Order: sequence, then C-alpha cells, then structure tokens
Amino acid sequence: MPFLKQKKISPNLIAISEHLSPVWTYVMFLVIGEDAAALVDSGVGLIPNLPELIRGYSEKPLSLLVTHSDPDHVGGGLLFDEKQIFVPEEDLSGYESAISLLYRRTCLERIFSNDEQRLALGLETLIPTVPQTPITFANGHRFDLGGVSLEAYLLPGHTPGSTCFINDEEGYALVGDAVTKIPMISHPRSTSLERYYLALQDFHARTLGMELYCGHSVFPIHDPVVEDILAGCEEILAGQTEGDPFDKFYMLREKHRSGFNPRTHAFRSATIRYNADNIHLADEGKESVRFSVIRQKT
Repeated sequence: MPFLKQKKISPNLIAISEHLSPVWTYVMFLVIGEDAAALVDSGVGLIPNLPELIRGYSEKPLSLLVTHSDPDHVGGGLLFDEKQIFVPEEDLSGYESAISLLYRRTCLERIFSNDEQRLALGLETLIPTVPQTPITFANGHRFDLGGVSLEAYLLPGHTPGSTCFINDEEGYALVGDAVTKIPMISHPRSTSLERYYLALQDFHARTLGMELYCGHSVFPIHDPVVEDILAGCEEILAGQTEGDPFDKFYMLREKHRSGFNPRTHAFRSATIRYNADNIHLADEGKESVRFSVIRQKT
C-alpha cells in the first residue's frame, strides 16, 4: 500500500499510519486486550484493506474509538459496521460531515497542493463514503478489553468533544489532536482557549508521568511539552500576545471572517494555534476569570 506504515510500540500497542509526506502522517492505534481489541481513530481513509490488516494482528472482537470528529480521524471507519464505531457524544454532530468524501478530499488537496501525482493517487485510493450512525459514549466511559481498559477522558479544546483514551495498566494515553506540540485551538469548532487550558491542567495531573501518543506521530509526548503548552496558554490568557503572527495554515481569505482570528503563540517546545476572538470563557458567553503569568520564558 502506497501510504501505509506500521510500528509495534509494544506487544499490545500497534501504530498504523497513513504516511502522506515527511511532515504529514495520520496515525491510528490498535490496542489488543485478552478478550477484545480497539482501534483508536482510523485516518482519512487511505488503507482499503484496513480490516484485513487488523485481523493480521488480532481476530478478537474490535471496537473503533474516535477521539474527535475530524476527517483525518474517521475515514477508515467507513470499512466497518457502524455498530463497532464509538464517537464522543459532544462530537456526534460533526461526524456526518467528517466522513463526507468532500471534506476528506479537501484534506488531501491541501496536503498535496504541490504534488499532482500524489494527489491523484490519494483521491483514487480514498475510501468512498457510506451513511453511518455510530454509537456515542460519555466522558468517563471505560472500554474493557480484558486485562487492559481504555478510559475516555474528555479534553475539550480542538473540538468540544475531543477525547483521550487512558490506559492505566500500561501507562499511556492516546490523545488524538488534544495534546500535540502544536495544539490547534483555532478550529472553527474549537472551544475557547481558556476552556482548553483548564481541561488540560486536570488532564496533566491525571496522566503525570505517562506517555502521550497523538494522532500525527508514532513518537510519544512527555510532561515537559504539556507544561510548555500550559505556560503558553497562560501568556495568551494574560494578554501577552503582541506580535503573535496570523496562522498561515489558514487561507488569507479567512483572515477577516467575523469571530475568527487565528494566531500562533510559541513557548519553548510548544506552538499554540488559537483564535484571538475566542480566548476566554466569556467569549463563549460564560463567566471568565483573570489570569496572571505563572511561568516566565527562559
């Protein structure tokens, strides 16, 4: 398969990647328990033999767990029965558009904008869309695989329903796009930065010392990166944003859309992508709080 890469992280944790380029990778994680298995996320849909590939690792009953409803995390699920697919209840409303062929094509067109050959191959390989009504789950739900379980931990920010799956038995969490070195809290569906900051504080305390695997790398994120994200958020919340550049990820035509002002803010190992018009809880119509900077740049 032209886009497929695989890595066995541990005997019970396998990373399966849609490797699009040296800088673009969509990663799904297969977790194998004694009685069942779970696939966390499923890429944009560039591995048409994904069910057979998974059966090569495990033939145990399989669930597909979605961290959030973005097209690069749900496409492979179109190859499975909807009764196997579990989506955070806060992100169900975005699932139908996320699996749409149009939305998933847009992902590839943006990545391969300068590579017509790879774009053509990707569009030819892309799994077609079929209607699906997945099962929803709530924050705190525990998926028991036998000898190992995955706890659903809601970490709103990137999307309202962004969810991490914590494996206490083996000391790691699968975090989707909720925790990365470049967290995007400027998505059109993102919460305020303050809501993300408060949720990330709690998540960091819950997962201290664990390895965090995001949906775009097979290499773990460790505590210092999370602490840098928190420190960067504190600076933004305290108003220390002078000179923060416009986020070039977004097309310039989006620059002046009302309520959407994407910026980037760097702090040590982290670069936070945020919406300058949606920083505080008050920007969501709720009470905000004052922040003072706790950490200083060194």
